[in-house]
Amino acid sequence: MKFTNLRLSVQRGLTMVELLVAMVLMTMVTLATVTLYSVTSDSYRTVDADQELQNNARYAMDVISYAARHAGYQERVYVDHMSSDVSDTFFPTVKQIDGVDNSKISNYSTDSDFGTVGGNNGENNSDVLTVRFFGSMKLPGNSAADTAMVSCLGKNNQYPSGGSAELMVSSFSIKVLDGEYELYCKARNTNNTNFDGQPIVPGMETFQVMYGIATADDKTVPERWLHANQLVAADWPRIMAVRVGFVLRGKQGSAPVPTSALTYYPMGQAFTGADTSAGMVFTAPIDGRLRRAYTATFKVRNNLSVL
Repeated sequence: MKFTNLRLSVQRGLTMVELLVAMVLMTMVTLATVTLYSVTSDSYRTVDADQELQNNARYAMDVISYAARHAGYQERVYVDHMSSDVSDTFFPTVKQIDGVDNSKISNYSTDSDFGTVGGNNGENNSDVLTVRFFGSMKLPGNSAADTAMVSCLGKNNQYPSGGSAELMVSSFSIKVLDGEYELYCKARNTNNTNFDGQPIVPGMETFQVMYGIATADDKTVPERWLHANQLVAADWPRIMAVRVGFVLRGKQGSAPVPTSALTYYPMGQAFTGADTSAGMVFTAPIDGRLRRAYTATFKVRNNLSVL
């Protein structure tokens, strides 16, 4: 039998075609991995930013609602034992609920500035909301007042012994601090000698307030909703509800950059309707920040007996 000597061909490397195919496949896998990581990272960042906005909005609503619902509050259970009594009714010349459209507070240390009447160019047409109420009382046998009533800064003040200048105050406005919009609170300091200002909610770009007016025929539902600059002197004691709305924004890069500017309705689009007043529609800059609009309505205590 005759055998043929076969020589084996040994492969010593890749051909150019095989190398190019391998490089293309590796590139595709790498691009897919990077894209998936980027999308996942952006998604997590947006979810985190959204959660942060919800937490900030919840806190803002808690503080504002606490203040609004205490506007005009006057505890009279233990007044008789105090050395100097005050009127049985809230000071008639003082607004329990006060506000200014398109305004801001420029002086947080004194009681001389709660927004300029007529507006002084509030940040993004933001409003100022101010509420006044009685402070904490001294219980019989106690030398110090309790801490039941607190301002938007969490501070408590003594029950007024005479003049309205001793009333507790919680005032809300928007201020820019280090390039960031903040919801600011102005309130009396603990010693009741002057005022303090402090940021309480970051990222609030615009803050809008409207007031529900009651009528003599129906004191349960607001007859109409008005801006502060639409109210006359006789309307302020008729306020039975306050509606607040605001837009919060997240940090830079908290959302994909949109291709066009987005529009937000701080008071809600249905509520806004055809109202073209400044601040009712907010057009956000194209800056890659996540934004959310929030609104709430609070029924308030007021002297509706004037109706």
